Amino acid sequence: MIEVWRRCCGILVAFPGTCPRLDQLHRELDRAVCAAYGWDTAILDDEEEILRRLLALNLERAADEKTPLP
Repeated sequence: MIEVWRRCCGILVAFPGTCPRLDQLHRELDRAVCAAYGWDTAILDDEEEILRRLLALNLERAADEKTPLP
């Protein structure tokens, strides 16, 4: 079953638009994530900027985890 799921996901990623409802849900999720982080949705057109910001958040959280609690 997992293999079937992976193949379906691969097809949907490789051929965007094959499932309009899924595309709509992805856009809604992208906008919700932007709202949660306080980012302008214009960032959705800049994949490098998204990755840069997510990496910065990840590094910040990793540093927080290394800091002992008082």
